[in-house]
Amino acid sequence: MPMSDMSLPPLSLVPLGTEAQPHGGPPAAETAPTATYAWPVPPMPGYPAPLPITEPEPCELEGPNGKVSRGRLVVFDPLAAHVQVNIPPARGILPLKLTQFRRLTLTRPLSPLPAMSDDEFDATTPLLPQNLLQPCRLRFKNGDEVTVDTLGLIETPPGLFTFTPMDVDGRVLRNFFPRAL
Repeated sequence: MPMSDMSLPPLSLVPLGTEAQPHGGPPAAETAPTATYAWPVPPMPGYPAPLPITEPEPCELEGPNGKVSRGRLVVFDPLAAHVQVNIPPARGILPLKLTQFRRLTLTRPLSPLPAMSDDEFDATTPLLPQNLLQPCRLRFKNGDEVTVDTLGLIETPPGLFTFTPMDVDGRVLRNFFPRAL
């Protein structure tokens, strides 16, 4: 009795995402770059696993002088010290080094996972986010200091990730403070 061929079909040598692209057009990465870094989440139970950023994210960027600008994060790769943002009214993408800003905040809140049961909690429940706040004092190289309340810290070689609580429902804003500043 002959055996069936259960091998995988032949693989395409065409990179994904370019099948529908006309010849001579710019690569998809040049027309709509996106970040592929998985931004960390609070280091505690109850939050979803980090997912890669696949589309531009609303953000807030604080410059070395403290001036805050709102825009969209297009590419974020802290390990390569590579950040690209779009700050209106500019139409183009602005590449930045980690030395050119002191805080990057994703302004779309991250919500905790839905509770696994219908248990009701009150403000004294020990594991509610507002009861897990950690004050953190950051000192920049120019001598400025800032104190932030955070639901945990994640320190990496490129910088520090903090998680600013927004409300009692556990939603947080995700921040990145580059080590370079």
